[in-house]
Amino acid sequence: MIIETPQAVMIKNSIITASVFVAVVMRVSYWFSNRLTLGRVHGSAIAIAVGFLLAYVGGVLGGESKGIADIPMLIGLVFSAARCSEILRSSRQPLVLI
Repeated sequence: MIIETPQAVMIKNSIITASVFVAVVMRVSYWFSNRLTLGRVHGSAIAIAVGFLLAYVGGVLGGESKGIADIPMLIGLVFSAARCSEILRSSRQPLVLI
């Protein structure tokens, strides 16, 4: 089918798909912030709340421990989070503010 090809590409490039997913969530969150709360609630706070909600829903519906990353197209979220924590652990340099 026609839909199988884009889905296979998104699963194969799951890190890119997950990055686009995060960008869309951020953009929608900032839009909600500007339109619905008139800037009183910051867009990143809305995005964090949406992320928690999606992780909960993904965990409940998926029945496994990865949350939203149980969806094959979004497994890149796990890889990118693991890579970020690896970078932070390997960076033993103290933070210097000038």
